[in-house]
Amino acid sequence: MLLANRWTRRVTTLLWLALALVFAIQAKAQTKPEVYTGKPAKYVFLFIGDGMASAQRTSAEHFMAAEKGMDKPGYRKSFSCA
Repeated sequence: MLLANRWTRRVTTLLWLALALVFAIQAKAQTKPEVYTGKPAKYVFLFIGDGMASAQRTSAEHFMAAEKGMDKPGYRKSFSCA
C-alpha cells in the first residue's frame, strides 16, 4: 500500500510539472501582443443608454440627490424628437 501511494504521488507530481511546463511555454509564446495593421475604421458606432428607461434614470437621479443631501432630485429639461 505504501508503494502505491508513493507511485501515485510521483505520477501526480510529474503531471503537475508537465502542466506547469505547458503553461510556461504558452505564456512565452504569447509575449508579443498582436497589433492590428489593417485599414482604419471607416464608421464607429457608439450606443448610449441601451436599457436606460425612465425608471432607471429616475432612480439614478434620486440616488445622486440623496448623496448630495437633497430631498428631491433637480429638474431636468427634456426635448422631444417630434
